[in-house]
Amino acid sequence: MLPLFLSVPRSTTSLSFFRNKLTSLIGRLTSGSNPDLRELNLGGNLIDSIKTQNFFNLKKLEVLRLNDNAMNLVQGGSFATQTALRVLDLSGNQLAFGLGDGLFDDNAALEEL
Repeated sequence: MLPLFLSVPRSTTSLSFFRNKLTSLIGRLTSGSNPDLRELNLGGNLIDSIKTQNFFNLKKLEVLRLNDNAMNLVQGGSFATQTALRVLDLSGNQLAFGLGDGLFDDNAALEEL
């Protein structure tokens, strides 16, 4: 779990939690306390799902790496506010039937999936 007390400077543009044994996403980081965050690496963890609100206020996010987790569900609308998202890596997960309807409808900038 991403700790609630995590304090990251608001001006941070790139952040990596690669292979940190995270199991879920909660807290201020993913709810928008870092509005300038452009790159977030959460690969190699134990995250099992992405909920609609997880990245809601990270509107400048361009690169999101969620590869090699234990994900089996990504709710529809999870990336709706990430209109600048260019790269989304979901490889190495178990998402055969776990992608929500209209998941990428608002991601016209998406170049790599």
